[in-house]
Amino acid sequence: MQSIILFFGENTYLINQKASLWEQEFIKKHGDLNLIKLEGKRLTAREIYEQANQTPFLSDKKLLIVRGFLENKSEIQKEFLEYIERIADFTVVLFVETKMPDKRLSLYKYITKNCRTEEFTNLEGNILYDWIIREVQKRDSQIGFSEAKYLTEIAGLSMQSLSNEIEKLSLNRLHKAIRREDIDTLTVPKLSYNVFKLTDAVAAKNAKLALKILEELKQFNEEMPMLFHMIVRQFRILIQIRDCLDKGLGQADIKRSVPEHPFVIMNGMKQAANFQLKDLKEIYTALLDIEKAFKGGRIRVSVNDQTEFELALQKLVVTHC
Repeated sequence: MQSIILFFGENTYLINQKASLWEQEFIKKHGDLNLIKLEGKRLTAREIYEQANQTPFLSDKKLLIVRGFLENKSEIQKEFLEYIERIADFTVVLFVETKMPDKRLSLYKYITKNCRTEEFTNLEGNILYDWIIREVQKRDSQIGFSEAKYLTEIAGLSMQSLSNEIEKLSLNRLHKAIRREDIDTLTVPKLSYNVFKLTDAVAAKNAKLALKILEELKQFNEEMPMLFHMIVRQFRILIQIRDCLDKGLGQADIKRSVPEHPFVIMNGMKQAANFQLKDLKEIYTALLDIEKAFKGGRIRVSVNDQTEFELALQKLVVTHC
């Protein structure tokens, strides 16, 4: 059925961009009176069917964009299967799913077998860096490959976040090349980047820098418990990677052994090389001790006072630097 289309996948930025393009192209040809956008989680299967089968106004086509319908309960999705083959030929129903659909359910199976689908996966590595370069060029600015890669290290891999940073950087360097110092000055670092910097400082035994980074994180109004769990996760990953390195495994084998994004593995290998496995285990044990103290009430945290948690992290940094 060409009249039923499904956009889905983990790359919400590309999904929304493609859906927006469909809207624009449809309006050019058929006008906006025959474009209907619905929140699928709030509708019954019958309501979607009725909307789809209403005759278009002064046009031969109608576009129905339904967001999040495949997040509904299985019985609602199953009910829609009773209507799907009776949808009028003049209507195109575009399902937009920014959360991965349950592939076990009958509606997903039917659509993927009988209708047009497009899955949007996250970009990574050189493909992502090339995308950044092209987006910057569209905004009458330039950025080199190494600067594009550096931007992902600072801002993260979310294409929506990167798009926002690209807009800001390009306006600042209109008709000029974006430099690393521009990225450092204008880009808001993702929390994971600050955790990465903190881990680097601990590896270098630089207590002064590590404490400075902790203080910077505090100024960003990050909640200490959330920051703490990201630090725990980072050291858990480093232990796994360091163990693989000690066994003589290469990057390809490590990617298979450690279930993390390739970008995380690549950066983790750089950091793990600066630690011994026993040191990583000691730090991880100390982190677990902090977690036990927090859960046991020996470290008290409130919305307005996170001092005890801050002191525990500061003590850990000083001890292991």
